[in-house]
Amino acid sequence: MDSKLPQVHVPTDESFAFVAAMGEGFSVLESLGYPLTPAKQASWITGYPNLIRWALKIFFMLPVSGLIDGTAVELTALNKDFAEWRARSDVPTPNWNALETDWLIQS
Repeated sequence: MDSKLPQVHVPTDESFAFVAAMGEGFSVLESLGYPLTPAKQASWITGYPNLIRWALKIFFMLPVSGLIDGTAVELTALNKDFAEWRARSDVPTPNWNALETDWLIQS
């Protein structure tokens, strides 16, 4: 499986943006009336960004992470659909936008 996701968030500089983008994504979904399930997961990600960043760093060092990541085609399709939701939402997503631009340039 050709996974591109670790290239986006394993580097320390981008891991801060990745966790912030996850919070932005949750905010977009909430603003459009989509419930977050499980809600506790979203609150951990937004409430403890440094802990989540380190957990993700450890996770992506594990060999099993390559089996779980989406393919470039899958991630591109999901991002395209999510872009429509971001456009309908009034939530700013600067970190998501920066990661999207970086990822599209790399792929």
